[in-house]
Amino acid sequence: MRYSNNGGVSWSAPVFVDASADDQFYPSITTDRNTQTISIAYLNNHIDPQFQHRFLVDLKQILPGSFTPTAAPSR
Repeated sequence: MRYSNNGGVSWSAPVFVDASADDQFYPSITTDRNTQTISIAYLNNHIDPQFQHRFLVDLKQILPGSFTPTAAPSR
């Protein structure tokens, strides 16, 4: 992902949301104005390292005052 903190005048270098070697797809992004938190949900198949057929939804959040997603879920 990339972000701008000045209304789109300039943009950051790319930042990984999930840099694991597994497949991640179907991202969905939402914001909560009350908590000022950005949530990013996506499908990931890290629970099935052999066949990579089982998927689950992973969630990362960008908390107020931060520009990077939260740590990867424990595996």
